[in-house]
Amino acid sequence: MITREEHIEDCRQVFNHIGILSDTAIARCIGFAEDEEDYYWVVVYHRNSPLPSGKIFHSKVGDFVSLKELGYPRYEYLDEMMDKHWGAPKADKFEIFDISSDRNENDWII
Repeated sequence: MITREEHIEDCRQVFNHIGILSDTAIARCIGFAEDEEDYYWVVVYHRNSPLPSGKIFHSKVGDFVSLKELGYPRYEYLDEMMDKHWGAPKADKFEIFDISSDRNENDWII
């Protein structure tokens, strides 16, 4: 069984990376979250995505595959576009959220 600390480290290793989340969407990983039931990737989607904006708490049952770690050839361009133009900016620091107390009305749990 994976420990809480190992889940946090998974998220920390891909902090601010852009990746494919659960084989379905492009997102930026900005942190880790937990509640009494699950652990979560904390991500933001670009503003043109059909998925919600704001912080998304996405269950770690799904994978996050870093495009940077895969060596995606246009990664730097994609990173800049997400950061400056598409509404998914880099986070200033890695954060650990407790969903029961750190969630606001614009955040989604998926």
